[in-house]
Amino acid sequence: MNLIIYDRFDFFYNNIFTLIHNLSKVNLVLYPIIKKREEKMSSNDLDTLHDKYHDFRRFCKQVLPKVDPILVADLLHRLHKNHSPIYMVEVFTKPGLDEEKIRDIIIEKTGMTPSIHDHGTHYVVNQKLTLNMLKEINDTESVVAVEGDFTENITGLGASHSWDEVRIRESESQELE
Repeated sequence: MNLIIYDRFDFFYNNIFTLIHNLSKVNLVLYPIIKKREEKMSSNDLDTLHDKYHDFRRFCKQVLPKVDPILVADLLHRLHKNHSPIYMVEVFTKPGLDEEKIRDIIIEKTGMTPSIHDHGTHYVVNQKLTLNMLKEINDTESVVAVEGDFTENITGLGASHSWDEVRIRESESQELE
């Protein structure tokens, strides 16, 4: 019995050693190719990438001015993989609104009960998210800002963004103009 275990270990060890040895050969072959590709990327390409990023942020500000552009970029990325990604969406509103009415609207639209923070100016809900939903939230007059994070599931952890972040993002977006 011990001989069989030893033979299997020896077989496994030799095959792993051979695999690692062969992979190192592949790396030696691929390294010059990868290095040339890196050298071909000029500073103009990097400048263009930087410019396109700022163009994207400006366009987000035109189409969804109240929504964090990072949320939009992340949602676009995830929509290509999954048609109904789940996000923790945080909506910041003007003060003095009827919390119960807003709560009922959120439940009607999402099927989920929001948590309410900051004296009724910060609503948090985990929900499936689409660009159309973001647009609808953005176009609501009482909404000041929309933040969010991908959660992958419905289990909520509560608010993770603050009014301070909203103010910082607003000042950064003014710099883009």
